Amino acid sequence: NYLDATNLDDQAKLIEDLFAPAIERRVRVAHAKDVRRVGPDGARRERHNHLPVPDGGAEWPAAGLGEMDYDLYLRLLGRRHGDIALILEHIEEADVPRAKRFVEDRLTAQG
Repeated sequence: NYLDATNLDDQAKLIEDLFAPAIERRVRVAHAKDVRRVGPDGARRERHNHLPVPDGGAEWPAAGLGEMDYDLYLRLLGRRHGDIALILEHIEEADVPRAKRFVEDRLTAQG
């Protein structure tokens, strides 16, 4: 949950920083979830609404349902950790095929 409504507009720098050598050598597993701003009315659409929201303006839905730069994330993940477990997180069982297809499509786009 490094990304939230306060840093979504500058997420590239944060994602790149998360793959800094001091951090990346400790990575053994990766999560595939997303992040999006909560609507202007404050209503959260995410079923995992028990998670703390640092600024009240973000939620973390399943992969492909938010604003995360998945191309950057997966490109850096693949370059640093080519064969790592990638776990779909914050997902309902019925949504697994869609989320899996989203991640596979993004991975294919990265080569």
